[in-house]
Amino acid sequence: MKLYVDIYLAVNFAIDFLVLCITAKILSLNSRILRLVLAAFVGAATSIIPILFPSALFSALNIILSPALMIYVTFGKMGIVQFFKTFTVLFGCSFAAGGIFSFIAENVSIMRSPKALFAASFAVFFFCFFFFDILSFSSDTDFVDIVITDKNKIKKLRLLCDSGCLVREPICGTPVILLSPKIFDNLYSPEEYESREGAVRLGKRLVPIKTANGSSIICAVKPEKLTYIHKNTEYPCKAMVGRSNSDSFAGVDGIFPKTLLK
Repeated sequence: MKLYVDIYLAVNFAIDFLVLCITAKILSLNSRILRLVLAAFVGAATSIIPILFPSALFSALNIILSPALMIYVTFGKMGIVQFFKTFTVLFGCSFAAGGIFSFIAENVSIMRSPKALFAASFAVFFFCFFFFDILSFSSDTDFVDIVITDKNKIKKLRLLCDSGCLVREPICGTPVILLSPKIFDNLYSPEEYESREGAVRLGKRLVPIKTANGSSIICAVKPEKLTYIHKNTEYPCKAMVGRSNSDSFAGVDGIFPKTLLK
């Protein structure tokens, strides 16, 4: 069997790029275009390993390590639960996309041409680029408005959108929006979230955080409803809000992780 290495790499690059975009969309994860391209390249490069070393061991390692590496390159560090969730979705999307692409290549006569496969792989790339609006993954938004609803109270806040805010709840990997102590205490009184009943109702969690001043522990809770406003559209937001130890947010109410933007 003749193998065209350039075609093989191009097809795998396109499929990996496609499944990474689908995974990001399903799980509401975001990444920069450069990370997506690099991760797809890593996936395409590692797909050659089973061909160069045709053994069950290398095939098994490639099935596990390649998606894990792609996830790390695309989305960075994440909690264990979030990682396995992302791994499962990515693996399922890869299986489906690979099967569909193979079916088309084997049953559509024009697709049996190496040139057609090469052209189709880049057509998939450009489809992802426009359909998934990949440029919005690295949006330059400086500020985001969020709306917190809890116990019939509705509070609208102005937050600084920061790509460096990577705080996550350590067990489930849920992102944490940092609020200034004053704002947080206005929403949730210390008497409430420090009591046993209040902690249970709010789903209180203690979250480790690292700053330039060192490590510390902050309190985070899950609002009844949390949304954010981006490009004049309101989106549901799967995140917790945490009480920052610092009150220096330069005129805003807190910090919003840029990875939450759709």
